[in-house]
Amino acid sequence: VEDFAMARAIEHFQQLHDTVEDVHGREPFDLLCSNRGGRSALRVEVKGTTGDARTILVTAGEVSSARAHRTALFIASELTWTDEARATLDPTNWRQDVIDRWAPTDHDLNPTAYEWHNPTFKPKRK
Repeated sequence: VEDFAMARAIEHFQQLHDTVEDVHGREPFDLLCSNRGGRSALRVEVKGTTGDARTILVTAGEVSSARAHRTALFIASELTWTDEARATLDPTNWRQDVIDRWAPTDHDLNPTAYEWHNPTFKPKRK
């Protein structure tokens, strides 16, 4: 699902920018788009889901990055499987949403998980 969304996002942003680089392995966002001379840099967060786009799970790092830098959000949703066993998606029947200036506010976010640190935890001695 994520691979499909990434491929569709790259196709979309290649029509708008001279360079679209996949940086998801080393940055808190997925694509870095720029035009000649490096001006107009745009970060893109990409999300894919078989559900609808009403709510999308985002990480704290993604939110922080989007708040600090010009970021777009690309969502590929309502994806359907043509062959789930082979992880094949229907390339024709899906929805695309692009939020050009994604800057999530606290009002738009609903915390669904917290990392709790156990104050009584002590590692085992070897």
